[in-house]
Amino acid sequence: MSYFNPKLHKTAALSILLSSLVLPISGNATILSSQASSGGKTVIYKTTFNEVDGTESAVMNWKNPTVEFSFDMADADWTDQLDLFISADPLGRVSSRTPIMVQFNNGKPTPLVTRGQGFDSRIRLDKSKIRPRRNKIKFTYKVPSGEECLLPEHGGWRLNFKESFVVVKARAKSRNFHLREVEDKLSNATTAPRTISLLARGQNTAKLQALAAQGVGLRMKSLPEFQTTKSNSEFEIILGRRDELYGWVTDKKILESTGPRIFVHKGRPMRLVITGDTDAEVIETAGTFATHSLPISTRAKTSLGEMQLQSTFKASQVVIDGTEKISDLGGTYFEEGWGPKAKHIEFNVADPAASSGEILLRLASNKNVNDESRVSVNLNGESLGFTKLDKARKTVAFDIPQGMLQGPDNILTITPDLSMAKVSGCNFNENLPGFYLGDTSKIKIKTPLASPVAELSKMTATGAPFSVNQGKDTLIILPAASSRDYAASLKVLAKLAKTSGGGLTEANYMRSTNYAAITPKKNILFIGPSSSLKGSLRKNAPKGLTSALKGKVITGTGQFVASDDRFASNNELDTLRLYAARQAKTGRIGQGGVAALYPSPLGKGRVMGVITNVPGGSFANAANQVVKPSHWNNLEGSVARWNKSNILMAQTALDIPGFISPSKPNSLSRFSSGISFPEFDIPSFDMSFFSMDDFDVDLAKSRIEDFKVRSLTLLGGRKIGEAIPKVPTQKNRPKKEKRQKIKTEVAAVSASKYVMAQSNIVQVSIPNLRRSIINNTPEIKLELRGFSKAIPKSQDTMTLGQKSKSRIKSLIETKPNIIKKTWQKRSIESKKAIQLPGHFAKMTEILLILIFGGLFALLGLSAPNTVSEEKR
Repeated sequence: MSYFNPKLHKTAALSILLSSLVLPISGNATILSSQASSGGKTVIYKTTFNEVDGTESAVMNWKNPTVEFSFDMADADWTDQLDLFISADPLGRVSSRTPIMVQFNNGKPTPLVTRGQGFDSRIRLDKSKIRPRRNKIKFTYKVPSGEECLLPEHGGWRLNFKESFVVVKARAKSRNFHLREVEDKLSNATTAPRTISLLARGQNTAKLQALAAQGVGLRMKSLPEFQTTKSNSEFEIILGRRDELYGWVTDKKILESTGPRIFVHKGRPMRLVITGDTDAEVIETAGTFATHSLPISTRAKTSLGEMQLQSTFKASQVVIDGTEKISDLGGTYFEEGWGPKAKHIEFNVADPAASSGEILLRLASNKNVNDESRVSVNLNGESLGFTKLDKARKTVAFDIPQGMLQGPDNILTITPDLSMAKVSGCNFNENLPGFYLGDTSKIKIKTPLASPVAELSKMTATGAPFSVNQGKDTLIILPAASSRDYAASLKVLAKLAKTSGGGLTEANYMRSTNYAAITPKKNILFIGPSSSLKGSLRKNAPKGLTSALKGKVITGTGQFVASDDRFASNNELDTLRLYAARQAKTGRIGQGGVAALYPSPLGKGRVMGVITNVPGGSFANAANQVVKPSHWNNLEGSVARWNKSNILMAQTALDIPGFISPSKPNSLSRFSSGISFPEFDIPSFDMSFFSMDDFDVDLAKSRIEDFKVRSLTLLGGRKIGEAIPKVPTQKNRPKKEKRQKIKTEVAAVSASKYVMAQSNIVQVSIPNLRRSIINNTPEIKLELRGFSKAIPKSQDTMTLGQKSKSRIKSLIETKPNIIKKTWQKRSIESKKAIQLPGHFAKMTEILLILIFGGLFALLGLSAPNTVSEEKR
């Protein structure tokens, strides 16, 4: 059925309609009804087209007469009813007698009478056509009666996806949930829960709830409302030792099991139980839930070992640091026809405030496309410009000015607007356009000088510095007194994990500001009400934060970045302009929230982070506002303030005296070929159907590098001993050899990280050495290893003179192959096979050598060339 309302009475009619149905109109919601049925409780799912599709509107006209919308359902439900609420407006003069046809999953089309005016309509679809995946709704603008085809003069329709939504009334199936349905439910915009309870017991309650919240945030498109008490929520996560679960868990299989496990509890609503025999097991399993996906399985349980074999959330992030092909991001193919859909390409940037970039497009079109056709490029809702398709092949570049990028969720939109070279009747149905985007089109991000560590946009982009090494050097304080404020703190933490791409599993968590328990060696992140931010934590706070905590009002103007004289780099100045940019906005903020980064008052060289509210306001409201993309992606400087509608930078980024940027984990080993090998991590594999003898994991990890060298050496046809020469010592080296030129005594140690210098048998960092030479600095500092008798042991650095510097520079320039050698410091005798219990020892060694050896053979590698010049 369908009905029509004139545009003038649009809002009133829609309100009456929705109130009669007793359905909420905003947001994504799942409503659990008390109505009983043979298959279980009645559930109502409602979501907007925009939340599912990611676009705000779609246009139907002569170029693109059809629009399709797809959504998924839940396998665990029977669908009783499916309703569509559609909002649309006319574009130009449309026929009052021509309906819009609505087709569901290739069923019989339903006509939607429009009378040529804007409308809001409800359509009930055939529930028998519903399927679990890829339900497709197709809207078609019909050809007017008496016409052969749609023409430009027939106008079109704009479907408003933000005000159109689908409502599903379903019944739960009389069966229990599976593991794979947990991931589906959380990630599916249609069925995602609106409220989630995080229930934990034991001495690590705060950390368990924090990890569970982060695991949820990493799986969901929109963050839910968290609860920390037993309530009528739509999804529950229960964490604790087995002996602490009584009263919350009734499933005997869970209570009687052993080892670290994750279960889907039987019954409704959906409940996930994370448990173990010890507190350490529970924390490790909760941490794995915050870093790895759940198995795609129809079972109801999984083990810690199986979880650690699943893909990580970090692996799915696309962070551009340099150049990335658009084809690798899935954005080069366009549909055939005169109205191809725009391509939306998502990517992240680690340091948005200091980064700029360029979009390089290689375009091609055929002779059917008019020279007035063009391609527009948009980044994060702001135009970068357009170019005309006045050549069969064309290369254009669009500048990304500094300040236009955001950390996560950058959306590059490429929109073709095609027109015919010669219109004659309905010939456009025969002479189809050809428009292509070349595979070498790319995005280039440049960051010549990194932002200070106390730059909020870096934190919102990657979680740094708090997320480095999964929060190893971080203490997170969640001091909220009320359950509502505490749940809001967990929501901010979930957003931080979503930004960084993984849970902060190694961080310490506290519920109170116990200064005696705070170590000065940690970065501190405070998320909670301003009433709890007292004492020494406020020491060293920047002026922007102290002003906010005193309730002072801030007034500011947003950046104005406008340019109409910047063109594409193809030297065709008349074809490309950057025609729009940010508009200046003046804001005034009194109440709301404040975020700040500044030097920690408790430890030199450490960072203090604060996310709180202005006194007199609600922390929960401020937290719910800041996690929205419109706020989170626009935090800048060292202090930023926000309210419901505005966000302003209150103070520019500060330096942190003594702060040392943490180096990236060195998990790659490089041989002479330049191929990188990831760190080998053996998880605890403890599934109930698999058993293994005692296995010394730490010993195995310590010998992995040996296996790599041994396997490469064997494949190269060389004995293992030949690849590991002894390092000559001062005692056995002849005096004459000591006086030889330094170039014969330099080799790379541990994959080109250090240089052995003959003068005093010292080690030097190659990056520092090269940097010193390039910058023409007068000194080169070398790290001593205690080999020199002439220098006191207490002295940890020495400086070479100009002569030694010149000799090292000459060596690097004339003998680059020597630098690439791998010099193992340990002698052949110290290289012994790994010792494991029983017959399993040799089998494990052979298996690992075959794995690495086979991989190297497929990649075409040879054994490392580590034999010295004298041995050759």
